[in-house]
Amino acid sequence: MKKIILFVCAVIIVLSLSLIAFIDSLPNNNIHAKTKKEIPKKLMRILNVSDFSFTSKGVQVVSISVGTDKNNYFNFTIPRSKVNKGLTGTSGGSALWSGQQYISSSKHPTHVNYSIEKFNRKTKEATILVDVKLIDTKSLSKYFIKKTNVAINANQFENLTKDIN
Repeated sequence: MKKIILFVCAVIIVLSLSLIAFIDSLPNNNIHAKTKKEIPKKLMRILNVSDFSFTSKGVQVVSISVGTDKNNYFNFTIPRSKVNKGLTGTSGGSALWSGQQYISSSKHPTHVNYSIEKFNRKTKEATILVDVKLIDTKSLSKYFIKKTNVAINANQFENLTKDIN
């Protein structure tokens, strides 16, 4: 099971790197994950919402990347068929932050909790509340972002709600 979780996390990292490679880097905010300080909310944003067929445990999921730029982000997935206001859940996740890789671990208290707080099909807007705690794969230092609200724009909303068969 551990190998499967690590494999899924590695796939998510690789997919995310390829999907957000086009995003321009923002100025370095010099916040390192080892400080355990909350990343300023104004810098956090949705970097990518997948628009391709991706399954986890036999369920269609959408992968969401959140961060400040292509070098500082985390990923998580949500069930595509259940996307709507009020959807809450826990997901595995991975992150790349300040050159360090982080993953979910069944042996450590890690999580990615999410809740869709706002969801409007007419305006094609959504807001997701995310609480992330992942572990550094090398030093076992914690990476933590507490209750960060991120907005999904119209293009990302299309990917979030796209019917993929």
